[in-house]
Amino acid sequence: MADLAGSPNVFPPLLTPEVAVPAPRIWSDEELRSRLATAPDHFSLNLRTMEEAVVAAEVLSHRFAAPETAEMGLWELLANAIEHGNLGITYEEKTVLLGRDGLHAEVAQRLRLPVFRDRRATLTFTELPNRFEVLVADQGDGFDFARYSKRDIASRKPHGRGIAIARDIAFDTLTYRGTGSEVLAISWKPGCEPDGWVI
Repeated sequence: MADLAGSPNVFPPLLTPEVAVPAPRIWSDEELRSRLATAPDHFSLNLRTMEEAVVAAEVLSHRFAAPETAEMGLWELLANAIEHGNLGITYEEKTVLLGRDGLHAEVAQRLRLPVFRDRRATLTFTELPNRFEVLVADQGDGFDFARYSKRDIASRKPHGRGIAIARDIAFDTLTYRGTGSEVLAISWKPGCEPDGWVI
């Protein structure tokens, strides 16, 4: 189990993939697919696990003009909210976990810890006549989004390109709010871009 009280410069003990046990979910895949397929043009939805994020990104992406890129962007924002926001997995910790093939196990373990188990990522979706708005909020402490917003998609690092993918490929604008625990993504509908925009 991770030592959450440790120094930020010392990595807590990390789990191995053999320890991974699925974490309790809010939604089954079928429930979530059904709920999203019949959702109105404005709704909010709480998610807890990476598996729920995968399903939400896939189903919701079909509302967009370019579902493949929308799915990538939605996944990146939801994954960041769960992994980094709600579960407090730092960039450095994720690097170590990926090297050990232990990220999945660590996520599952942290989802069960009392300090994290009640946290939710909230996805608020709004379809307007000219655009889609997606607000993703987590219950973490936030992060220095300016530092990570400068990353490039072409980076050769094993991870850390999620914001760049969401910003440069999936959405027309990406705006972090407050401490960085909320992000608003906007995607203009074809032919509805504001004057001066080229998409």
